[in-house]
Amino acid sequence: MKARPRNMRSSEAQADGNGQKTLSELLDLLAKQLRLAKSGELEKVDLLSGRVEELLDELSRFAVPIDKTTAQHIRQLYNALCLVFATEKTELAEKLNRMRKGKTSLCAYKGVFVGKKNPSDTENLSEVTYQA
Repeated sequence: MKARPRNMRSSEAQADGNGQKTLSELLDLLAKQLRLAKSGELEKVDLLSGRVEELLDELSRFAVPIDKTTAQHIRQLYNALCLVFATEKTELAEKLNRMRKGKTSLCAYKGVFVGKKNPSDTENLSEVTYQA
């Protein structure tokens, strides 16, 4: 078995130490993103996502070993974050649909149909274009 040069061993130890710091920072950022997402501060979550991507790239580039428990914890944080985003997306879609229905009702109530002069012209709503 060949002995590795001394400087190689120290650089591997340094990379492993940096890898653990990177891994720790990744876990902290994922937990912070989850807290921010739950409190509705999605802009801040987006700002942190750039740093999370950098950390993931760094971990994969240096092939930092990750134990099973840590990998499972990362997966749980990521899944919880995805669940919060899915919930936000659903709630936003529901609000948008209510706004669209409200706008349609308001336009119909006010009679603001483009190109329609008589009440009988508004019977077929599929042909109606609304003023914005």
